[in-house]
Formats: sequence, C-alpha cells, structure tokens
Amino acid sequence: LCVMQCCMACLERFIRLINRSTLIVAAFTGKSYCASARKAGSLLLSNVLRVAAVSLASRLVLFCGQVFVSGAATTAAWWWLTYDPFSSASVRHAKVSLGSNAPPIASLCAVAIGSWLIGRAVMGVYWVVIDCVMMCFFYDSEKENPLPCTHVILGRWRTKKILDDSEEDDENVYPDSGLKRDL
Repeated sequence: LCVMQCCMACLERFIRLINRSTLIVAAFTGKSYCASARKAGSLLLSNVLRVAAVSLASRLVLFCGQVFVSGAATTAAWWWLTYDPFSSASVRHAKVSLGSNAPPIASLCAVAIGSWLIGRAVMGVYWVVIDCVMMCFFYDSEKENPLPCTHVILGRWRTKKILDDSEEDDENVYPDSGLKRDL
C-alpha cells in the first residue's frame, strides 16, 4: 500500500509538471493543448539533466528566499512588540529584573507562520517565472535559427558560430600580440 501511494504521488507530480509546461508552451506558441503537451513532453525529455539541475538550484534559492522573508518579518515583529521608545533606561532595567519583558511567543509564532505562507506564495510566482524561462530556452535552442543569446548560453562548441567567421578572421583577432583565439 505504501509503495502504491509513493508511485501515485510521483505520477501526480509528473502530471503537474507536464500540465504546467504544456500551458507555458501553449502560451508562447499559440498551439492547441494537445500539440503543446507533445512539444512540452519532448522538450522536458530531451533536457532531463538540465531540468533536474535547474529545479534543484531554484528550489534551494526559493527556499532561502522563504526563510529570509519569514525571518525578517518575525524579527521586525519582535522588535515592534518589545521595543518601547518612551520608557527610560531605569524602567527597562526594572522590567528585565522582574521578568515582565518576556517576548510574546504566540504572536511571534503567528507572524512566523503567516510570513512563511506569504513568502511561499510570492516564491511560487518566481517558480512559474523560472519554469517559463527554462521552457522558452529549451524551445529556442531546438529551433533552426535560435536567438544569438542562445548561442552564447549553449556555447560555441555545440552550435554553429554566432558570426560566420572564417579561420583567417580568427587568426587576425589579435594581430599585434600573436595570440590566436581558441575555438
């Protein structure tokens, strides 16, 4: 039963990924859902390692963003709830010695949970943006005539040259220094 639940959870995540990628491809190609699903599936399957690397790195960055949002909001709430700008130093010292300066734990927990949820919602928007940029890059890299920035990202070794230079032009890049460009 546990193995079946694990398999169904993996299948559900895969279907969510395909569905989100399909909608992204349909948005920038203008094709139907089924044609976009076919294209999104082929893009994801032909770039499995890139998808895994981008997903892992973006999850780590977005998690750090969530922690930062929650920590900053909780710290600001603690400062706002415990700081009294109108009390003198002697009154603050008396409050500390009497123990009445305890931080409001329940309020801070509520702020931390609320800011975690808000941070998650905001970072979810960035997650969609990351997926859109990734799918657009995959789509553009498979075209016959991709944008020049795609050549730079993929590297000159995998695609044709950005400029149609000949070997003689490469030798004359630095004529005074005697250096040649390495391809």
